[in-house]
Amino acid sequence: MPRIVLDEAVNRFREELSKTQQTISAKERLLRIEPSTQSAIDIEGEVLRYKERLEHLILENFSGLLLPYPNISHQALVQRDLSRQKPFSESGRGYRDTLIWMTILSYLESESDEIAFITSNSKDFWSKDSKGLHTHLANELEIKGIINDRFRVYANTQSFNNSVVKSKLLLLSETVAQLQQSTFKDLDLATLLRERQAELQEHLGSSKPRAFIRRHTGMSGYDVEDPQLLEMEGPREIEVQEVLELPAEKLFISFSAAYTFIFQTWVNRESIARWQRSTLLLEVDPQSEDGTYEIVVGFDAKVEFTSVFNRRSKIVENFQVPGA
Repeated sequence: MPRIVLDEAVNRFREELSKTQQTISAKERLLRIEPSTQSAIDIEGEVLRYKERLEHLILENFSGLLLPYPNISHQALVQRDLSRQKPFSESGRGYRDTLIWMTILSYLESESDEIAFITSNSKDFWSKDSKGLHTHLANELEIKGIINDRFRVYANTQSFNNSVVKSKLLLLSETVAQLQQSTFKDLDLATLLRERQAELQEHLGSSKPRAFIRRHTGMSGYDVEDPQLLEMEGPREIEVQEVLELPAEKLFISFSAAYTFIFQTWVNRESIARWQRSTLLLEVDPQSEDGTYEIVVGFDAKVEFTSVFNRRSKIVENFQVPGA
């Protein structure tokens, strides 16, 4: 992974923490509460810990590489921009995307590995028909003598998995049945989910809980502010989608489970009427001074999970919540 991609992810985390701190401070002022040191977020400390977790995940869990920033001059970057060489856009945007592309080129020139480049940025990396790499970039590979077989571009991780990963792995249908029936030795998914419930709660609190609420309540056109998870019940109705055999006696498991979630959140006066007609609304407080309403909503949702289980050590080495 290019180091710049990691830095972008860390910066987004910092921005979300800053927004959360601003929301907490605003609510304290609204309620005329003296600012508390307990409510203050150690933003730089949390950002550092988040960065360390990401680096450990990439370098240790996935045995990956973090590619350094490319050695390219400002003059060369400006020339690419002025000539509108992709991934620079017609408006001149694309500085960081260009650094990502130059990082990839540098690695391809120095190593003989194959690269799978996963990006949903269709405007700046993909061809107009969305069937492959943009002509500018494909020509650049050709000029440098990099054959197409060494570089593939994919729109998302799902297309990469379908095209590359799944074709190389053995689907274990018998193991699927055993996990579904809770008869698989050394791993019970219901127990795993109960043990990792705190991770699910943390994920829901840090990765766009507003989008999660809108998606699972059908209130997509009505915004909610500063949602807080109060309770969750589950897991139940666990369904195993697939089990794939990995090297070193490991299993990749994809599964889902149903939960009931109860959130506290705030909505504006334009939204409250629709929420009051909804069976999802559990409580509503009177309108506050800033024109918002504090509400409590409850709903059922199916959450998707993936995990990597080491059959030799009998340990779950990786647990992710990609579908929340």
